[in-house]
Amino acid sequence: FVKGKVSVSVVGSGFVHDPLATIRILDRNGTEIPGITATLDGIIQPTEMKIIITSSGEASPGPVWIQVSLDQQYWIASPPTATFILTKPVANSISPKIGPKTGGTQVTITGSGFLMSSS
Repeated sequence: FVKGKVSVSVVGSGFVHDPLATIRILDRNGTEIPGITATLDGIIQPTEMKIIITSSGEASPGPVWIQVSLDQQYWIASPPTATFILTKPVANSISPKIGPKTGGTQVTITGSGFLMSSS
């Protein structure tokens, strides 16, 4: 997982907005992943909440489980079928290789593992 942030929607039921809510990201062994944090992203709807997952770039690609708690004693977890896959993008080519110092050149990067983003 490269350094950065990604927004994730968790869909279910009975969600309530609570400033004490804690979110953690676990690997397949149930261990918190070093370098990965998660925070609530704005308003929670009764059937959906959005979280921001931030990575320092230390985590390896693989499935993760999202857990939420209101008291840090009881945790609700995403089922294994709803895992979020952390992947590293691969750039195979960049074109053009040079451009003017003034900028403005459109650059095309081809490869795999890129995600669509609105920002």
